[in-house]
Amino acid sequence: MKQENKKQEDIIDLGRLLSIIVARKKVMVCIVAVCTAIAAIVAFALPKEYTSQATVQVVNCDMGTTSAVSNTIVIDIANDMELLRSDGILRPVIEQVFAEVQPENRPDTESFAKKHLDIKNIRSTQIIKISAKGRTPQEAQYVAENVAANFVAMKSKANEEKKAVVTSVFDESIRNAVKEANDAVNALDKYAAEHGNDAGLEYQRLAREVEAKKAAYEALVVQAEQAKIQQSGKFARIVDEANMPDENNPSGPKRKLITVIGFVVGCVVALGYGVLLY
Repeated sequence: MKQENKKQEDIIDLGRLLSIIVARKKVMVCIVAVCTAIAAIVAFALPKEYTSQATVQVVNCDMGTTSAVSNTIVIDIANDMELLRSDGILRPVIEQVFAEVQPENRPDTESFAKKHLDIKNIRSTQIIKISAKGRTPQEAQYVAENVAANFVAMKSKANEEKKAVVTSVFDESIRNAVKEANDAVNALDKYAAEHGNDAGLEYQRLAREVEAKKAAYEALVVQAEQAKIQQSGKFARIVDEANMPDENNPSGPKRKLITVIGFVVGCVVALGYGVLLY
């Protein structure tokens, strides 16, 4: 019997709770209204935010000189996405965006990237979308535009440095091939001068060596030209330029959403107040 009474005490009488809420409806309405009003005030007090987007594509133009599979090297998009958040790319942008702020008070690269950038890779592609946020449409476009441009410039610089190294390697190889071919020709001419242009085995061997050295030289020249053509492209290119956001259509704050959240919180608080009275 005692257990049944205890169970009845533990069960909330919804009718009684509803009667309490109805009796205190003015207070309940005030709680909801105040929470909604506070959320609305916060939503409209927050500064406007604009978003601009730019798209870049990473291009594989590897020269392919060190291995048979080098032409199929897979581009590590994850590394390129991290590169877009690096100090070398973002620091010039931060210095320009916060030019009126003392250097020691400017945001660091990591905090700037978290607040102002959203970098995503389109799945199964080498395309990266850069979404940049700013206090004005012009600022948002500037950030997206210059992050993309700095990324392309950095990849191009790395490409040129690599091109110089590989070209140097090819030049050295070609010089060695020319020397070896000339040595083979001189050896053949010397043998012919001493023994005549007979069909002896040594003469045939020397003649074959001359042909092999010449073929090796010609192959190197062709490879060098192909490498220059391959490396003439950039490692990255801008696919879509940064757009100018509509000044009358900011991307944030989500004022309606914030207000609705305030309303829901108000309802929860009012219900909690009713349960407390119960």
